[in-house]
Amino acid sequence: MEEVLRHYSKRIRVRMLMYGKEASNRKQEIDRQHRTIPNQRNQRAKDKHCGNVHNRLWNHG
Repeated sequence: MEEVLRHYSKRIRVRMLMYGKEASNRKQEIDRQHRTIPNQRNQRAKDKHCGNVHNRLWNHG
């Protein structure tokens, strides 16, 4: 009986470790996605600037 309990407790620990790694990987992926958001905002700011240049070239406003 003790050996069966040891076997199951070892399996549970391995599963918990695997879950911890998966959770860590998900967190890293979310962090990576959040780091790219400011770059997209910067790109939008550049697009807005290009629009202003276009307006100046064609005397709009």
